[in-house]
Amino acid sequence: MKTTQRYVSYITQLRVLTGGTPMGISLFLLVVSGIVFNLVTLDSELMYAGDEWATTQSTLLYKEIIESEDDEGNVSYSYEYTISYIVAGASYSTTCYSNKDIAPKHSLIQLEAYLPAELTNQPAKTYPTEYNTNKPHVARIIGSKSAPYAAWVGVLVSIFALAILFWVIINYRKNSQLLDLLMFGIYTRGKYQSHITTNTSINDSPVVIYKFGFRAQDGKQYSTKGKTHQYHLVEDEETEAILYQANNPKKAIICDIYTYMPKLAQSGELEKQTSFLGLTPLVLLLAISAGIYYLFS
Repeated sequence: MKTTQRYVSYITQLRVLTGGTPMGISLFLLVVSGIVFNLVTLDSELMYAGDEWATTQSTLLYKEIIESEDDEGNVSYSYEYTISYIVAGASYSTTCYSNKDIAPKHSLIQLEAYLPAELTNQPAKTYPTEYNTNKPHVARIIGSKSAPYAAWVGVLVSIFALAILFWVIINYRKNSQLLDLLMFGIYTRGKYQSHITTNTSINDSPVVIYKFGFRAQDGKQYSTKGKTHQYHLVEDEETEAILYQANNPKKAIICDIYTYMPKLAQSGELEKQTSFLGLTPLVLLLAISAGIYYLFS
């Protein structure tokens, strides 16, 4: 049975759930952005791999040459073509991509501010085009791609996004347990009992597992462990703040080990809630995520 709920603002709850750091929030948003990017790629290259395609003729409307240069100064070009075509009496237009110029006779269109071919001195020309019979709006000039990214990019992004998503889920579950203790846990003070130095290091500081003992409301003694490489967090006071589950005191945490946990006063209430300014990194990263969505959607 849970005790009376400790007031924790929604902003503070979000801080705890995301790990409280720009890195934790970044990884969360990276998953979202990766999935958005991946869906666009899948929609273009992988989702229709097993579908049937038919051929028709398309008219080239626009052409763009994209120049890129690597770190060694090597220049490469890619091409984007906007085409129009008719399927079953309906008119469609779409963009396809290629790493080689499949419309060399229209090499000046990119200098004409993307004017339609009929408004330049170059004659309109048709190209053999294949379109998806189930989704006629998906088409490409034969020899080009329906997306600027190859299918294998979608596969790699899928694996990467799923790996990070798995990491986020694990940390979300852990942080949700911390949030539950923060909101409903019993507050007490614990005393240092022992510590073990592990073989793991963070920023050249060995990770240490600390053990603290405390007395619960049932009068019995319990202990809890926590690990950190920031020793000052748990060595700055004679006793440390402990939160434990009312109906199971074995489930307890040493509060100061978790840097994103708000400080607790001697009364057991939060000394300070997270302000909106504390979420500035989240706002910036949301803007970046929105930008990525805009670019790839």
